[in-house]
Amino acid sequence: MKKILALLTLLCSFAALGQPERSLFDIEHELKRIILFDFSATEAIERRAAIEPLIIGTRYRTQFLFELSNCGIESNTLNTDWIRQATKLIKKAQEIGSKELEMYARFCRAHTNSMQEDSAPALTDANIIADWAENNLPTYKHLAYANRVRLLAFKKSTLYSASDSYRDYIIGLSFAEGDDQLAETKIAIADLLILLNDFEQTKPLFDEIEQHLQFSNNFRTKSEYLITRTVYHRHKKEYAEALATAEQAIEIAQQGQLDYHAGIGYIYQILIHGELGNVAQALKNIDEIPKGNKYLTGSRRKLYLDLAFAKIYSVQQLPNKAIVHAEDAYTALKQIPESHYHITATLQFAELLAQTKQWQRSATVFQEYIDLSTNHMEQVQSQYNDVTNIRFQFEQQRHQKQQASLQHQLQQQQIRGLEASQKWQILAIGTFLTLFLMMAASALHYRRRNKHSLESVSVDQLTQLANRNEIIHLASQALVKAQKSKQPISIALLDIESFRSVNDNFGVEIGDQILAEFAEILARRVGSKGMLGRYGGDEFMVVLPSVIAHEAETICAELLAIIQQTTFRQAELEIQLSVSFGISSSNAEAVSVSTLLTRAEDGLATAKQQGGSKVVSNAIG
Repeated sequence: MKKILALLTLLCSFAALGQPERSLFDIEHELKRIILFDFSATEAIERRAAIEPLIIGTRYRTQFLFELSNCGIESNTLNTDWIRQATKLIKKAQEIGSKELEMYARFCRAHTNSMQEDSAPALTDANIIADWAENNLPTYKHLAYANRVRLLAFKKSTLYSASDSYRDYIIGLSFAEGDDQLAETKIAIADLLILLNDFEQTKPLFDEIEQHLQFSNNFRTKSEYLITRTVYHRHKKEYAEALATAEQAIEIAQQGQLDYHAGIGYIYQILIHGELGNVAQALKNIDEIPKGNKYLTGSRRKLYLDLAFAKIYSVQQLPNKAIVHAEDAYTALKQIPESHYHITATLQFAELLAQTKQWQRSATVFQEYIDLSTNHMEQVQSQYNDVTNIRFQFEQQRHQKQQASLQHQLQQQQIRGLEASQKWQILAIGTFLTLFLMMAASALHYRRRNKHSLESVSVDQLTQLANRNEIIHLASQALVKAQKSKQPISIALLDIESFRSVNDNFGVEIGDQILAEFAEILARRVGSKGMLGRYGGDEFMVVLPSVIAHEAETICAELLAIIQQTTFRQAELEIQLSVSFGISSSNAEAVSVSTLLTRAEDGLATAKQQGGSKVVSNAIG
């Protein structure tokens, strides 16, 4: 009996020795999740407090992770001291030779730099983490995911590196586990597509995200989704929906103590009310910003409030007050040209300079705005095409994997068939041919869909002409070719006079039908002489390579005469249109497309001032 009791005591002792090791693994796993921002600040604080009494007397590694986990809480509240503390912990990890601990400390430092909008050091650490974590899969799959999505892709999410960011998000999606991570990654992809004005691809993503978040309690992911929807509605000028989602984002972010997300929500509320002229509500939103919000402090707070007050004072018709804030915002944003507010602030400042009769400086800043917006459109076109190509490449890769899997299954099928009986060989060959034809048809479908996607981004859907981005791109190519071959080139802008009255009197549907018919007439008459596109609204643009100013005037005069002689008949209505032309020409001078467009716009404005139905040339040289 004594021997049995002694044996039971010994077994219990071994069990007791094993238990802390298992719980230690759980503790360290949870600390890593806090470091990688899997939890909101509130939940992270609660989990860390519950762990604290359990780590007394544990090994150095556990205590290291516990200390580092505070970064997962405080860097999210914009505590810059964590850059210094994380650097100290990186050195400690290097001294003891732990690559794993070093990478988690680098993640903390990179995230803190990211929250301070210091991209270069954040990306340096993130690239080091990617090299290590992605070469040690699946052990560090969670770290690889957080690094790809929350650091690398996030810091590259600007118009100038959208395709790189998109690639990172797609790679990150392959590491994602569970609904929260899938939702987080798809939110980031949706945000990027909105930046590229790809609303068609964004809407289905929103439906998928809402399915992932249906049972989620993750404040950070839910507030990020609502902020992204706010941006989406604002871009589409659905202001009521934008304000409602911004309000929801603020409420959820405050529940999770997420100053960054709440601050972004307040910014959009203030800017949208300013744009709508709701001055009292914008001022009320400014007063509602909590004093303790650590994101909207210092120069960042001043920048966004300058943007808002410039708009508010403009609405109140106080240009002398508005211009002070507009200039401060314009100056600040020149230091961060990748910001999407940079173009808006430049235009706002130029307009206020004109209102305050500072003509010379106004002209300079307006030219800067034209150059910025032209470059912006070119970047949107370029990055959209790159993203479309990357999407197609990933679809091809997935398709190739499916092919390989099907071929492998087929080979196994053939082997089993040969072992069983020779009579199944004919069936196997037939299956192979069927699969091959299906895969070939699928590949053809992907190519056609990609071609359609590329075409749709460059064509105006109403008139079936080149859209604004595409016609400017074609003009740029034609200008480069003309300058290389020392040939002339002309650009004409034409505007249908008082076309708004057609929409107002007869309805938008009639107006659209007339625009489509008008575009068809122009296309037939321009023919092979040049390239034609819809410049915007009721304005069209004609690019005439190898055509001098005098010849361009003749072509436009012929077009004007044809339009004046044409009666547009729609729904028993007979409508006459009046058109003005502005022409800009260059004889191989080193000029930009934006310069030619500006001069053509000046010519168009002169034609309108002279009563319309005129052709005015504004040639260079």
